[in-house]
Amino acid sequence: MSKYTHIFRVLIPKVPPSINVVYSGSDKKRILRYDENNMTAGEYINYWRELSKNEVKKAMKEQNITPYQEGVFRVDIGISPRFHKYRYDIDNFLKMPLDALITGGFFKDDVNIVELFAKRLPLNVGCLMSVYRIEGQAVYFDVDESIEAYNKENNNKLKEMARKIRKEERKKIIDQIKRGELRIEDESDCFG
Repeated sequence: MSKYTHIFRVLIPKVPPSINVVYSGSDKKRILRYDENNMTAGEYINYWRELSKNEVKKAMKEQNITPYQEGVFRVDIGISPRFHKYRYDIDNFLKMPLDALITGGFFKDDVNIVELFAKRLPLNVGCLMSVYRIEGQAVYFDVDESIEAYNKENNNKLKEMARKIRKEERKKIIDQIKRGELRIEDESDCFG
């Protein structure tokens, strides 16, 4: 059974940019409604990155959190876009807050996050994140080791398939030679 220990909370007073805005290159000059300053998408992305990084660092200092936490974690994120009320896809607003935990120095890599919970908050709150350390987490595994094991297993399957195909091809060629359908001067050309 997993045990959750609350270790960190940070409030970023502005809503994060949607992932649709972050990765759509053509919209970078579009004026966004996220902010009363009428920033372009590109300006707001840069503004939010800097704001969120500073808020994470400040909260870590206030809560005596050492940088680059290790272990396995659950992150709860509450989002309240200023103008969208409940007409937005909450999942589009999760990438930037998770990145803020890295740029602010809480994690080295977000691979440590094995559980993620998202919730809509009342309007004009911004982005609230809580981090919980998970003890006794059975699902955590070394990603590199599991990828290596997966590749090794599939590589062995591919090698076996190639052996079967070569064996079947050799048998077909031998049958064709026996029936006189195929003439080869040097059989080593076929079987390499």
